[in-house]
Amino acid sequence: MTVDLGILSQDSASLKPPEQADARLTAPAPPPPSKLFPYQCLTTLPRPRLTHARRSHASPQVIVGFTCVTIAGAVGQFYWAGGDSAKLSTFPVLTSLKNTVVYHMGSIAFGAFIIAVIQLVR
Repeated sequence: MTVDLGILSQDSASLKPPEQADARLTAPAPPPPSKLFPYQCLTTLPRPRLTHARRSHASPQVIVGFTCVTIAGAVGQFYWAGGDSAKLSTFPVLTSLKNTVVYHMGSIAFGAFIIAVIQLVR
């Protein structure tokens, strides 16, 4: 009595070599690379000068605005505390940094955009 288990059977004489194995047990051939990655790279960037101009003008303005608002917040805390250290927060610069990120980042980015557009037009 022999039981067929696909490639192997109980009978050692009826072993099938791998090339004659059942087709459902073999892995399919991988697709060619063009089918794997159908996306084709662009050879040119659309309007690279405008993109470069926008990034090169706006980024420094964001950094300058962020720095100015952070320093202004720390100095404002000191001014409104009247020089009394009991009225100041523990870390005024870190508190000002947090307020800048949470409450003022959109205004800074919008201002940097306006300055970049004006510089681009000039």
